[in-house]
Amino acid sequence: MLPTIGRQCLQRMTSRTLLNRFCGKSVANGRQLSQSMVRSSKEENKPPVDSQPSSTPQQDINESLQRQYIRPRRALLYCPGSDDRKVAKLSTICGSVDTVVLDCEDGVAANKKAEARQTILEAIQTVAFGRSECAVRINSIDSGLAEEDLQVVLSGEKLPKTILLPKVETREHLDSDIDNNRHNVTDNRSTMSSADDFADIIKPFLWSSKEENKPPIDSQPASTPQQDINESLQRQYIRPRRALLYCPGSDDRKIAKLSTICGSVDTVVLDCEDGVAANKKAEARQTILEAIQTVAFGRSECAVRINSIDSGLAEEDLQVVLSGEKLPKTILLPKVETREHLDSFAEKLVKAMGKRKTNKDLHLLTYVESAKGLLNLRDVIQHAIELSEFHLFSLEGIVFGSDDFCASIGATRTAGASETLLARQQVVLTAKAFDLQAIDVVYIDFKDIEGLRAQSLEGANMGFSGKQAIHPTQVPVIQEAFSPPPERVEWARRLVDEYKKSQSEGKGAFVFEGQMIDRPLLLQALNIIDIAGALERK
Repeated sequence: MLPTIGRQCLQRMTSRTLLNRFCGKSVANGRQLSQSMVRSSKEENKPPVDSQPSSTPQQDINESLQRQYIRPRRALLYCPGSDDRKVAKLSTICGSVDTVVLDCEDGVAANKKAEARQTILEAIQTVAFGRSECAVRINSIDSGLAEEDLQVVLSGEKLPKTILLPKVETREHLDSDIDNNRHNVTDNRSTMSSADDFADIIKPFLWSSKEENKPPIDSQPASTPQQDINESLQRQYIRPRRALLYCPGSDDRKIAKLSTICGSVDTVVLDCEDGVAANKKAEARQTILEAIQTVAFGRSECAVRINSIDSGLAEEDLQVVLSGEKLPKTILLPKVETREHLDSFAEKLVKAMGKRKTNKDLHLLTYVESAKGLLNLRDVIQHAIELSEFHLFSLEGIVFGSDDFCASIGATRTAGASETLLARQQVVLTAKAFDLQAIDVVYIDFKDIEGLRAQSLEGANMGFSGKQAIHPTQVPVIQEAFSPPPERVEWARRLVDEYKKSQSEGKGAFVFEGQMIDRPLLLQALNIIDIAGALERK
């Protein structure tokens, strides 16, 4: 079965590569056109770098004095384009603030976008900005509103000095070349009769990197706040994993006590790896298999951490723990560094499942435990998602293994974990970019409850979804840190209700309980409600 999977993956990836190369050629042509428009400011026949004489200190000083001036932007003051009262007051602030940002995006309700564009256009033409920079924040490319924003705000005789482009995530967003071509609008104004000409120039760039028959970015309908709320409520349920409690498969005493902890901890991890001595691996497998069949896990998730692919023990682990009538809900795969580790895991999983059908009901968490694993994390996640399309498993999260990581980079492990701060942030950033859970480090001193609480709260504030535990006394502290307090949940629900009301009244940003609220804070509130809802369903 695996050779077929391998061929299908290879064919799919090859097709994507060819598509990227084909589309990339169009994008490259677009970039060359854009670059050629900017290149006019360069001297012709400029000698190559290696033929230029070395500069003298005086030339360095002269070059510094002649360096291109970049306007200071110490303060950027937002003014919603739909708020006539604030726009009318611009003359009282212009000259004292570095940059005035006329806002088409978060500060403007969905049903007020058209009105805001016209108000902003009029303000650009009539307001005396003086020493203040006139800037416009348009809507994001994915919103489907960016093109119309540009068509209107760039249609007057006067133009804004700067365009702010929000929510840029990919090269495709920049292939529209909106920000770079702002200068071209000014420089080539004599050759373009209106902003329509400008839009015609950049439109091929918007289309070039898209798959055939896929609608271009700006033709996709914009989401409304209500759609954001509906999407949040309908989002795929992922089991909360606030605390992952390890139980060594070779420790009969701890296995026997599982019934006392099951139901109160989110995830019980039956461990075949680091918690088991080399001469106890076979015994641990059998004990784990028996526990899967007999223990009443209740509301706790039953998970198994197998040994790493490179250990040579992973295949036998899977053969045994997946041989019973009941299966674990989740497999934890440690020390994943490359795509090849995932290919090997997939092969061993298919073999262990035998005639049973593999499906996405089997969840997978992978570990980052080395510098190489951290650098390759994005590629590993993308490949795991590709493999999940064959219904082998569903990748749901990334676990950070700090002890092995410190050994990998030669760092000294400390209680505060400052030596792993960058790596922890990178794990959160990469995992959340793919909508995956991120599980934080173990706190080794299980008797230091206050230290555990402080590190758990720190991890929650950093964006981690949960934390690993090595003793039952750690579980309540960890799970409390990764749960939104009831008062915070109530605050989020009140905010969402008020947001709905403000949108129905045509408002964008509004004041709620003394705090200025716009769409980003709405999304934070929805995230809190998501977590609370998942805990209620657990």
